[in-house]
Amino acid sequence: MFETPSLVFSISIMFVSALAVRGGIEVIARSAVICTTLYMSTSLSLLLLLKDIDVTFMLPILENGLLPVMKGGFVHTAWFSELFLLAFIYPYINSPKTGLKSGMKIALFIMLFLLYIHFFVLTLLGISSVNQFYPVYSIVRAISVMGFFENFEVIITASWVLGNFVKVTVFLYVASLGLAQLLRLSDNRLIVFPLSLLIILLSYWGIPNIVELIDYMTKIQPFYFVMVQTILPLFLLIIALVRRKRSESS
Repeated sequence: MFETPSLVFSISIMFVSALAVRGGIEVIARSAVICTTLYMSTSLSLLLLLKDIDVTFMLPILENGLLPVMKGGFVHTAWFSELFLLAFIYPYINSPKTGLKSGMKIALFIMLFLLYIHFFVLTLLGISSVNQFYPVYSIVRAISVMGFFENFEVIITASWVLGNFVKVTVFLYVASLGLAQLLRLSDNRLIVFPLSLLIILLSYWGIPNIVELIDYMTKIQPFYFVMVQTILPLFLLIIALVRRKRSESS
């Protein structure tokens, strides 16, 4: 059976993301609103599995204490540290205070959304979810309404593509903006397409297969993301605050 190479999907989503980045921050924001709405709405299909959940799969709670839970939660901390990218968007907001409150609401909403997803995964798959790389996809395949409405995994897959498009677009925008400032370029759009090509090449060179991806996400990514997206920005913020205080006093 012939399979579409993964490189085709990578080039396609990167090309569309590059077009959005070249369109500017307004295009990115409007695309994010549309795609995020569709992405979130598809998660409502999990409610069709309420009749199949087994809450006993979640027991016993804290059987081995709090430490294993904290270790598992540290992996997800890397995802939350990506909210640091909002700092690159705040300069374009008319009301920074309102933007800060919205960012905090987003963080809370993401936490509740992940809790909602994990609840269905745990109560439907139990401990077997540990051995599955896409547990959400597995539980969605079990949805069947009157034996007629099935194959909801297609909708979930499409929503994942939309979600990845938004994420790749934001990352590409931030990377191009930072690189343009580093090279003292007047417009970051000049390097969007070359940077996109470089990202595709480096992604296949650094993580060539799914085994390397799992190893990276569990052993390297949590420490790397927290260091680069939390500790380092916090250190730079402290330096900026100290310098501003000294300049005001002088």
